Amino acid sequence: MKIAFLGDTALFGKNTTSNSKYHKRFETIRELLQQCDYVVANLESPLTSQTRTVGGKSAYLKGNTSDVELLKFLNITHVTLANNHMYDYRAQGMMDTIQVLEKNNIEWYGVDSKSTVIEGDNSSIILMGYCCYSTNGKGLGVKKSYVNVLDPIIIEKELIEAEKKNMLPILSLHWGQEHVHYPNYDHIELARKLCKARKILIHGHHPHVIQGIEEVGESVIAYSLGNFCFDDVYTKKSTSPLVKLSKDNQESFVMIVDISNNTINNYKIIPFSFEGEVYEIENSIMDKIVEWSNFLNVPSDEYVRKRSRDLTTYINKRKKLRNLEWYLKRLNLESIKMIVGSKKNLEKYNQLIKKYISQ
Repeated sequence: MKIAFLGDTALFGKNTTSNSKYHKRFETIRELLQQCDYVVANLESPLTSQTRTVGGKSAYLKGNTSDVELLKFLNITHVTLANNHMYDYRAQGMMDTIQVLEKNNIEWYGVDSKSTVIEGDNSSIILMGYCCYSTNGKGLGVKKSYVNVLDPIIIEKELIEAEKKNMLPILSLHWGQEHVHYPNYDHIELARKLCKARKILIHGHHPHVIQGIEEVGESVIAYSLGNFCFDDVYTKKSTSPLVKLSKDNQESFVMIVDISNNTINNYKIIPFSFEGEVYEIENSIMDKIVEWSNFLNVPSDEYVRKRSRDLTTYINKRKKLRNLEWYLKRLNLESIKMIVGSKKNLEKYNQLIKKYISQ
């Protein structure tokens, strides 16, 4: 069977059914996805009419329930909900999303410990989704109506159960640092440890840019597929976008994986760009993917230095866009909640991820 995997998929701005040109915008990529048996995406925006947000975040994403038609138009059959925006409009926004997905026969996973299974070609595939504390998401944890947290101990146990049932696990992992082409080295070590002596496919997302791909034994790790569809992000605090899409944010790839007999036979990368009004296949992006993939294998100290320099460059670039007015508008309770929340998430990240990879 052929399964296509997509990156961050957010239905707002240009990427909604209210855009009268959406058929033309997605025509090329739709034809590609229709050639696959299944299409799996990270649905980053809740589909809801709720207006009450969870609080303590810089930006909130959502689409209308009617935008599920765009998912259907693109032949998207499965979505992971384990990400840092699915709880933006609280548990009700997430439940609204689940309801409209089920009504339209789109399988979902990554919430309330739910996974989903695909059967075919003498294979049994289990899709599991998790969101890392590194993304500063809300609604992560172990209570009712929660987003599955990336806890390596829990994942190990579920991988063992999948092996007992003779299933091929596919892990959709929402993790890492935004706008950097190099994964956290912690996550590289985590992924390699999970994949050791196993057959796994890791479907990574959240950075909003492409990151490298590597093979570990019979496993394949795609650290970030970039944005499948996204738009400039606005808030009520300014008429200028909080995040304006760069060229890097508008480059991505579809990963088509051929699976039979519970084995990843091969995979194909189709790079594309949506820098213009329509999606176009852009083969020149492949050279960048190869470069970022090769860099995963340099010595760890060299890798960390290079990644740190790139991250510092990005942060400094963002700071130059901020003036006194920008800071004054953010002297409020929401900002305090964000700072406190980030510190708590870092503590939880260290407890789960750093402790696991050090063992």
